Amino acid sequence: MSKEQLSRHLPDVVDARKMADHEVSLEGIVPVEKLVRLDSVTTEQGGFLQVTASFWKDPSRYRWLTLQASGRLVLECQRCLHGYDYPLSLDCSVMLVGNDDIAKQVPRSVEPVVLDEDKLSIWEVLVDEILLVLPQVSEHAPDECSGSSSYVLGPGEADHQEEAPAVENPFSVLAQLKNSSASGDED
Repeated sequence: MSKEQLSRHLPDVVDARKMADHEVSLEGIVPVEKLVRLDSVTTEQGGFLQVTASFWKDPSRYRWLTLQASGRLVLECQRCLHGYDYPLSLDCSVMLVGNDDIAKQVPRSVEPVVLDEDKLSIWEVLVDEILLVLPQVSEHAPDECSGSSSYVLGPGEADHQEEAPAVENPFSVLAQLKNSSASGDED
């Protein structure tokens, strides 16, 4: 596989078919602020991700893109609503296909990416893959979080919770009246 380093910044849009035919590997950085769709899950848009994009063909002549990315994202803790560092480590492969009909034919275990006239946005694929690996509920480690963890119960803790104080039944007076009238009828 030949290595080509275009610049320090990884390009966004490339001719994916040509890159795969020549088995090109690109390395560079991507500014987190340029990955606009991550705005909804990150609290800081600063920093960079180190990314390697390797285009290749398998023995059956299908074209692929392997992405490897590492860096740091600042996610919002869902308990305390403060940001925390999330170490990102991504390693995935997607099949590059020419149209939706071909995409429907690939096995379910393969993730297809449809090219737009042989063009591909590496950054868009990167964002898609990052969103897939992020935690569904982002939280600090419990010992690092300033938010309430009262809803978290460890094994067996539910059995040792204080019992709620007994609440007087509002109909108990009626039950007493009924009982007293029933005993008065027997006299």
